[in-house]
Amino acid sequence: MKRPWWILVISAIFLWLWWWMGPSAAERKPPEWFLGSWTLVDGEGWSRIEFYQRPVPDSSPDDWIRGLEGHVKTVGIFSPPEQQGRWNYGYLEPMLGLNMMFGDESFLLLLQPAGENRMQARRLPRTAAPTMSLISHPETILLKRVGTD
Repeated sequence: MKRPWWILVISAIFLWLWWWMGPSAAERKPPEWFLGSWTLVDGEGWSRIEFYQRPVPDSSPDDWIRGLEGHVKTVGIFSPPEQQGRWNYGYLEPMLGLNMMFGDESFLLLLQPAGENRMQARRLPRTAAPTMSLISHPETILLKRVGTD
């Protein structure tokens, strides 16, 4: 079945007008990708740590490639009671180690799966090298994914 050529032309014009008249890149709010929220297994329900990612502003002269940076929000898990910061990957072996940065303070957060929807976490100085013995320590906390039992 042959389609009329003018339908394609009109569609292309409408798409171009929609793109051209839409909000400029400066007016658009950058998207956030929510990665998950975790709370203490034995703690109050209000304490949590949330991980998400945002595009890095001006990471590319065009919009074809975007860099992402990790952001984190903690409530009642680390001190002070509520804080926002950034994270990036520090280690992948023998367990996941995240470099956490909250203003002038930075530390290494070791994460180890501990069953379905649960993980062990331990806060360490950034100079620490991760080993399996570091996660089995009294300072290690057990977290569960929010929304699961």
